[in-house]
Amino acid sequence: MDAMQVCRRDPGCRFCGFPSRMATDGFDLPIAESDHFFALPSVGSFVPGWTLVCPKEHHLNLAGLYGTAEFVEFSSRVASAISHAYGDTVVVFEHGCRRAGSLTGCGTDHAHLHLVPFQGSLEAAVRQFDAASQWVAGRAQDVNRLLGDREYLLMADSLPDLRAAALFRAVEAPQSQYFRLALATALGLRSMANYRAYPFAELAVQAASRLRADLQDPVEVLQEVA
Repeated sequence: MDAMQVCRRDPGCRFCGFPSRMATDGFDLPIAESDHFFALPSVGSFVPGWTLVCPKEHHLNLAGLYGTAEFVEFSSRVASAISHAYGDTVVVFEHGCRRAGSLTGCGTDHAHLHLVPFQGSLEAAVRQFDAASQWVAGRAQDVNRLLGDREYLLMADSLPDLRAAALFRAVEAPQSQYFRLALATALGLRSMANYRAYPFAELAVQAASRLRADLQDPVEVLQEVA
């Protein structure tokens, strides 16, 4: 990505419409950004500290971005702040959609990686939730090469695991909020998994305030290296 390029925007996309400024109140604005990425607390965050990392340019998924140095640097910085604030390992996942309006994308047609502080293994929680599914282990950046243009689910028990020990599979029958359901089930919160019905706005506001305190220089530009 060229740091000087004008990012493509989709005028109908809520995430593309976020202003390039930091949140001073509430949570529905970025709390940190780099040249090409921003982070914000997630609506529906039944786990305190649940945060999204998103590209500023309009993409449907992150498959082509996992291998970029800026993504690795920025997401690592955000994950470190989450871990410092909440004291848990930060598990990560993506619902990789390929077309606007896909059920796989959970109603958001803009790529985003979920970072969630979690006391346990996301892989174990998912396998207990959906024991029949078969997962492929590998590097997140290889998802296009391994799965082609199929929609996918991707997870890892830590951010560094994305680079060597991610788990992913093609989506055969789209299911909205798949990983959210798996986490909610593991935590005994299955009835509150739907972010539309249970936005947990107060927890997201608290996370925005707490994480801003740890992200001392939220407008620092991270330079991509070859």
